[in-house]
Amino acid sequence: MKNQGHEGTVVILVGHTSSGRTEAVRALEDMGVAGVDNLPPQLLVPFVALRQKSESTRDALSCVVALNLEGGSCIDEAIKACSALQATGTPFRIIALEANDSVVIKRIEDRWTHGTLLDITAKLAEERLAIRPLVDRACEVLDTSYLTIPELRDRLGLIIKGVAVHRNISIDLYSFGFKYGPFVPSDIVFDVRFIANPYYVEALRDLTGLDAVCAKYVMDQPNSAFFIKSLTVLLTTLGPSYCRSGRTHLTVGIGCTGGQHRSVAIVEELVKE
Repeated sequence: MKNQGHEGTVVILVGHTSSGRTEAVRALEDMGVAGVDNLPPQLLVPFVALRQKSESTRDALSCVVALNLEGGSCIDEAIKACSALQATGTPFRIIALEANDSVVIKRIEDRWTHGTLLDITAKLAEERLAIRPLVDRACEVLDTSYLTIPELRDRLGLIIKGVAVHRNISIDLYSFGFKYGPFVPSDIVFDVRFIANPYYVEALRDLTGLDAVCAKYVMDQPNSAFFIKSLTVLLTTLGPSYCRSGRTHLTVGIGCTGGQHRSVAIVEELVKE
């Protein structure tokens, strides 16, 4: 199902009710892959074509698509769509997701408003039989029953090995003043009030850490450069560990007394690093 004439590979996710398709799309999106959930099969080829026109296909992994397989004709439509996509020369992989009955029942019990457990298991049996032709075409069948989201992401990464997927964590740096209270959105807070306060230098009092002369004063203080270096090492070292734990975003607050001089200068210096 791969053609070296195209660089962007499409990952197609199929599966029965509550097999984990939505979570799988989100997991790959967390790794920087464009995704769409619940796409009608007849829109697969037009969607991929539109993406190829509007986005660069230099990335080894172009996009991930979870197909909507509800409805009597959807399976046939999905098979036709995959054949049509193959005819375009676009490389793609089908990954089939599944989960055992007890886990599926647990996943949907809060939104299941009618019928009995027998109804659910019977429906699942019908769905599994219906999607069998697609599952047989899959490069991998992944049981999501007992996987955490980070584990799901790691397993997907292994399945599509050879397809470059970049997992990054976004780190946002904010300066704030402790006298106004803690910076609530922060995951981590650092206190830079150990640095001499430019507020007590008359020529710097009305400036901010964005002003070069004020920033130089802050960075010339003992341990300022050491703090910058140490925090940079800490964040870059722990970033991958946060990724593995399922985090894709980290908010770091840098605080001084008023949030005007020291914290601003330190954040600006960290951004450079």
